[in-house]
Formats: sequence, C-alpha cells, structure tokens
Amino acid sequence: GGYRAFLWKPPKHNRTVRVVCREWSITDNARYSDFSCTIEQVVG
Repeated sequence: GGYRAFLWKPPKHNRTVRVVCREWSITDNARYSDFSCTIEQVVG
C-alpha cells in the first residue's frame, strides 16, 4: 500500500482533503487501462 499522502478533491465538493491510497489495482485493456484505488483520509 501507499505511504505518501496527497490532496484530493471529492466530486461535487469545494475543498480538498488529504488522503493516502492504501490499496490499488490496474487492469490493462487493448486501448486503455482501468485504475482503481481505495483511499483513506489522513487526519492530523
């Protein structure tokens, strides 16, 4: 999993939150790649 937090702006919100991606996966297709990430908000 990830260890470096980054700023993310949730859809339909006006502010960014600090998150870390704990789990991720990627699926390669013929013309594109699907990327999925489970993020967790960092407090403090």
